[in-house]
Amino acid sequence: MKTYRQIRRALAGSLAGAALLCQTAPAAYAGSLAPDHAKKADRKREKEQRTRELVKAFEKNDAAAIAGLLARGADPNAHDKEGMPLLVEAAARGNEEIVRLLLQHGASANIADKDGFTALLAATTLGHVSIVDLLLAKGARTDAVTKSDGMTVLMRAVFSGNADLVKRYLSKGADVNGRDRKGGTPLMMAAAAGHLDIARLLLDKGADVTLRTQNNKTALSVAEEAGHAEVADLLRKAGAKA
Repeated sequence: MKTYRQIRRALAGSLAGAALLCQTAPAAYAGSLAPDHAKKADRKREKEQRTRELVKAFEKNDAAAIAGLLARGADPNAHDKEGMPLLVEAAARGNEEIVRLLLQHGASANIADKDGFTALLAATTLGHVSIVDLLLAKGARTDAVTKSDGMTVLMRAVFSGNADLVKRYLSKGADVNGRDRKGGTPLMMAAAAGHLDIARLLLDKGADVTLRTQNNKTALSVAEEAGHAEVADLLRKAGAKA
């Protein structure tokens, strides 16, 4: 059996060893981390290089190269040289294949440029219905608006005369009485463009005929000024006044 003194000496030696370990551990730990930091830096550089190559492939519309670079870690949320997200530009071009590739590799369906212009707004404006469906399936927001004019996807669908897209957005809860920067509504845009069927759709979903723009115009006065008699008659039957 060890004596008390022997136990104290053994304990003191253990404590001294622990103290030495504590003094030397930070340096050893830092040394062990150095290779990890280097690897992370290398991976970051590789990703940045592949992303630059992705932008170049996108400019050439090279879907095969884009697919390969995305598979190797290029950023699917990359922007082009003008600051436009690749997904938004692909949607505007109507390039369904590239839109699909970017979304499959993690591109955000709601990424936007500085003005808030999203891929869904782009596809809606230009009538690319199949791309709209892809984006909606990935969670694209129907309440996105552009900062400069305040137009929503519903407004853009109305203005372009795309009744199918209007129905899609209304079914997903788009605001039928949303206002743009000047106080315009989807119904006013239908009136301005003379889209009778779309005006009827909007009225059926509760469009308010009494709303006025900042210039004190109603949907009826807009229809009358634009010479769209059928739309004007429809609005009067719904109780509208100029």
